[in-house]
Amino acid sequence: MLRENPDLAHARSARQHQATLLHYVPANGVEDDRQRTPPNVVEIATILLDAGAEGDAVAGAYGKDTALALTATSVHPLRAGVLIPLPELLLERGGRVDGGPGVGRLDLVKSFFLSDGSLKPDATRAQMESGFIWACEYGRAEVGDFLLNAGVDSNTYRQHKLTGLHWAAMSRDVETVTAVLKHNPPHEARSVWGGTLLASAVWAATGADADDPARPNGDWTAVIQALLEAGADISAVEYPTGKPGIDKILRRYRAR
Repeated sequence: MLRENPDLAHARSARQHQATLLHYVPANGVEDDRQRTPPNVVEIATILLDAGAEGDAVAGAYGKDTALALTATSVHPLRAGVLIPLPELLLERGGRVDGGPGVGRLDLVKSFFLSDGSLKPDATRAQMESGFIWACEYGRAEVGDFLLNAGVDSNTYRQHKLTGLHWAAMSRDVETVTAVLKHNPPHEARSVWGGTLLASAVWAATGADADDPARPNGDWTAVIQALLEAGADISAVEYPTGKPGIDKILRRYRAR
């Protein structure tokens, strides 16, 4: 279709958000029935970009949003296991998110604080809380730990009542989950959909190829076990899940 009609790469929806096809890739801010992330979504995005789609084009889903910004705040690429490769592709091809560089740089984060641990006058608590959520979502355990020690509420959230620990757990990031759990966060914090930390992790795990040892960037079973060891309520999840590794852990804790 793109070969027959190259203008499709630049076409915009007639809806209020005026999204391009590339904006539909993150499955965020568009029609509910189109919020899906197929496993080959990185390949799809590459085809669109190769056909001339603008990596930094903005749409009006929530304001002025690039495909990269929509990807970074969408649960669907996360659940599909492409939350890292998809943004990497978009960044390589000109995508941008409003704001300065330095994501994950602990030295830069520390530069916003005075020697007594308080925020500098040009930094805000809202920025600190937002930094904590991003750190958890993108596996920056040291940054998350530092901000918690600096006074961030571990139960803070950005949207959908998804806390930092929700994001870390759904990203199967054992290191960040472990770092946040040391600060004794509420174990039963619920998202707007009613999902506890444990339920959200199991939901994300059962929607992915969770038992494939070749999948990088974390371990679902280790995340779920860490949450259970910390006291998460096992009754919040349905059993069995259909994932042997996860069911083995749930079965063991249900027997206690």
